[in-house]
Amino acid sequence: MVGRGGLEPPTSALRTGLRGRSESGRLGERRGVMWSGGFDRTLPRAGSYRNVWIGVRTYIRGAVLAIALMLVACGSPSAPLAQASSNPSPTQAALGPSPALASPSSPSLSSSPSPSATPSLADALISVAAQIYPLKSGTYVTCDSGYGGSTRYSHCPVTARLGDRLLTVFSGYISAPEPLGGGQDPEWPTESITADPGGTGGVAHVVLTKPASPSSRYDLVIISSGGNLLVDDIYCTGADRATSSIYVDGWMNRFSC
Repeated sequence: MVGRGGLEPPTSALRTGLRGRSESGRLGERRGVMWSGGFDRTLPRAGSYRNVWIGVRTYIRGAVLAIALMLVACGSPSAPLAQASSNPSPTQAALGPSPALASPSSPSLSSSPSPSATPSLADALISVAAQIYPLKSGTYVTCDSGYGGSTRYSHCPVTARLGDRLLTVFSGYISAPEPLGGGQDPEWPTESITADPGGTGGVAHVVLTKPASPSSRYDLVIISSGGNLLVDDIYCTGADRATSSIYVDGWMNRFSC
């Protein structure tokens, strides 16, 4: 049986014949218990069990409170951490989104060609004229500089018609000047070229300058031939092409434009 103070033995196990002396010295009866095994023990007071139970309850409450505080302490930092991870740092904000997270629909920089990737016709005309008067050892010379014979103009960007005219225009001269200009010493320290496109070709304006000498000015007529831009005619800038072209007789008398 369970009593207020703990386990109680059955009534048959109680003994009332036990005698003892009280604190005053008088004899009296006290209740006892006959446990199995024949031991005769005196029941402990009910108050002692109550004190033990109160201590156990206090300990359990303290343990539960401690566990609750630990759970709260472990769970509370999750919110600030999540909030911190959702806000980019100043460095990330300045750098912008990661390239790996870029939208797949955004166009690539290489998908759209640069406007300067395809040269204009004017630039192509200037490039051809620069090959007629190339830069060599710090000065501008004619494209046949260092060459001779019947193939001296074969590597210049000229049509076959102009190439033949350059070889024959000074025939009969013992010491002919350069038919592309510059006289006996076709070298210039400075050069300037502009172009006027027209159709599939155009005209390149070349200005060659020597110190203490008038500038030489030539207009090169450039056409498209066989898929290439080639010089087909040359005359003095500002002059009438019909009367000053290299194909008109007397070019060696007016070559110094």
